[in-house]
Amino acid sequence: MTKVESHLDSVIATTLHHEHRSTIKSLFNKPKIPIRLLSDGILNTDRRDPLSHQSTRNISVKGAKIRYYFAEERNKTYYRLVSMFSLISSLIFFGLIIEWTDKMLLGQLGNGEDDFFEHLFYFIPLIMWITLDLIRDKIGIQEHIEITYQKNKKIRLKGNLPLQGEHNFSAVMVFLGITTSAFALSPDGDLFLILLGTLMWAIISWSVIKIIIWFLALNDNGHRPLDLIQFYFALMNIQENELHVDHFDDPEDFDMLQELKEKLRQFDEILEISKASKDIFATKSPSLIVVAIGATTENLMKQACDNLGIERKKKARPTLQTFIHEYQTKMNLNDKTLTQLNIIREFRNRATHHFNIEWDESIIVLNQFCQFVEWYASNQGATPPLGNI
Repeated sequence: MTKVESHLDSVIATTLHHEHRSTIKSLFNKPKIPIRLLSDGILNTDRRDPLSHQSTRNISVKGAKIRYYFAEERNKTYYRLVSMFSLISSLIFFGLIIEWTDKMLLGQLGNGEDDFFEHLFYFIPLIMWITLDLIRDKIGIQEHIEITYQKNKKIRLKGNLPLQGEHNFSAVMVFLGITTSAFALSPDGDLFLILLGTLMWAIISWSVIKIIIWFLALNDNGHRPLDLIQFYFALMNIQENELHVDHFDDPEDFDMLQELKEKLRQFDEILEISKASKDIFATKSPSLIVVAIGATTENLMKQACDNLGIERKKKARPTLQTFIHEYQTKMNLNDKTLTQLNIIREFRNRATHHFNIEWDESIIVLNQFCQFVEWYASNQGATPPLGNI
């Protein structure tokens, strides 16, 4: 295959694969790898990694199993303490480096052995920040997309760690502090400080230019890199228009899915209440099917509450749990229907937060949803008993 530059007109989405999220490590190697999704379903990269076992640097995602995983903390308390200390240490360092620079300019600090520990005091926050920056990858798990394109053949595209924005801000504060200090001290004629200051400002200027290019979408023929979760949806949309039996580990799952969808189509008029219901039939992702079912169920329960003339409290959150509670203030839900709603709610929450639903699980949810829609169709016109008003 020729270089991707000759196919830029066929690029429909791009993202960046991050080997790691350490700012310090990034100074010594190239951690970001551009990944392009072409209109023919080919995933392309300029470098072999993360497609290291692919000699062509291209794979097809047509019919592949694709899963998205949110960024996670291995130990939530420990990770968030590290993130908090990283931010605090950068702010403290920024203040101390200004004070250190002022003392150096006034001659209040020298280069003798007796001054070593006083110098060290001003740079302890920087040492702490560097240490925390280097261990973030070990105590956190980057968000990632796992693509199984052939049996037992997978690639993994990695994105941000949790609280990535806060850490990026702390890195900016560290670089600004060092750069400001270097330029303030450079008039003394110290060539090293002049070169250091120039280098730091060059890095910052380059970063600003890259951000402007990203914002204006001037690279990759106007294709601005997407966040990893947005790229995931682009991957799902480029897959084959129809599901086939060979996409399933168990052929019976495919037959059951088609049967349930056909059964559900009898209630098209009811499902039109929710735009999300279209995704139940159109999407090729088991997780997205569950998300669509959850959103549709929520809309149907809201409509059921409206049919009963229930006035919603202004501060009430418009969630499925809220609508279930409101409905039961006027009419009781039987145990079977309540169980169906709770199953849908629990799986929808998992799908929304982790996108790790399997096909057999989505079929279970779809089956419960079909029964719920049957209940809705037979009860939507019901009025509450006088005793319950």
